[in-house]
Amino acid sequence: METITIEVRNQKALNLLHALEELKLIRVIKGNILREDVNLVAKYKGVFTAEDAENFEKYIRQMRSEWGDI
Repeated sequence: METITIEVRNQKALNLLHALEELKLIRVIKGNILREDVNLVAKYKGVFTAEDAENFEKYIRQMRSEWGDI
């Protein structure tokens, strides 16, 4: 047996892989997913205004404090 890594580009390809797995021709190993290192700061920089980001952070802190009361 040989293990290979593939990139699934659409749902049809994924459906085909699952069909092959049902026929016991292949085994899909979901834990073997390669991910590119993404710089989240660069990706999302400038998406929110400073005011929006501050309001969002306040909202999250409020929600988290309410969860602690449960």
